[in-house]
Amino acid sequence: MREDRSFPFWIFARKINNFSPELAIKTCELEHGARPVVPRVKFYTSTFLEKEYVNKFKVDPYMSKKLFQELVNCDFGQTISHKQVTKTRKLAAYMNSRSEAEQYNLLETYAAVLRKTNPNSTVKMMTEMEGEVRKFKRFYVCFDAVNKGRKKACKPFIGVDGCHIKSNYPGQLLSPVGTDGNKDKQKGLLDAVEDLVPGSEHRHCVRHFHNNFKKKNGRIVLKNLLWVAMRDTTMVWFNKHMDDMFEESENAVKWLTEHDHPSHWSRSHFLEHTKCDMLLNNVNKSWNSVILECKDKPILVMQGVVEARYDDKVKQ
Repeated sequence: MREDRSFPFWIFARKINNFSPELAIKTCELEHGARPVVPRVKFYTSTFLEKEYVNKFKVDPYMSKKLFQELVNCDFGQTISHKQVTKTRKLAAYMNSRSEAEQYNLLETYAAVLRKTNPNSTVKMMTEMEGEVRKFKRFYVCFDAVNKGRKKACKPFIGVDGCHIKSNYPGQLLSPVGTDGNKDKQKGLLDAVEDLVPGSEHRHCVRHFHNNFKKKNGRIVLKNLLWVAMRDTTMVWFNKHMDDMFEESENAVKWLTEHDHPSHWSRSHFLEHTKCDMLLNNVNKSWNSVILECKDKPILVMQGVVEARYDDKVKQ
């Protein structure tokens, strides 16, 4: 007798004699790779599965149906239908979303704790009324210790960059970082900085500036001339390289003239009082990579991770 031709399990038996129904096993192969057949249990409902796997869906909200079915099968030996997977995913998404929404109600308490534990720090929260509902708009924190350290130890040069929040409530996490430049694609920052700090110098991250430049002027020779002009420290060399570019392409020079003044992207035009000739916003990018893990977390969890990473950087 065989269980299945695809597995090695088999038993060979024969009657003891012609007068008895009893069988005697002669040879057999008892090891096999077949999985036990477990009957479906009504206990494994979508509600039960949501409670068991809500954290996994928080980490991977777009988990495939096949992967989730395999997880349940490995954990409980149960096979669930596609309908159960869909319903469980919807329940988990709702619970995770509700958990995130509830954290916004705790922001005022969180702000009060920050003010109490960090005297003289700036903590501001803005909300707006939409009908009878109060909705969160933005949250700003500047720790007094960090601000004092920046004034004493950092150059008068601040880079501002942002990363997108990828939770159920999307937005942007903006971070000012010392001794670095600014990303030119952050629309509105130029005007905002001018309003807050009138007369301040504004620089672009030249890598982003070049990315915009090469959309219309993609030749390698133009790229090299632009980067040389960006690094030039004197007006004489800057004008020479711009003349060289003009000979290669009048449109390239016209694009530069129309889009921005060299004071935003060339060392030859930078003001001297900052004592900083940085062209790239690498420090901002490094900081964004540090807080990358928290971009899809609920707002209070995200704030906690940012604080912890900030403390680590200060200690270093």
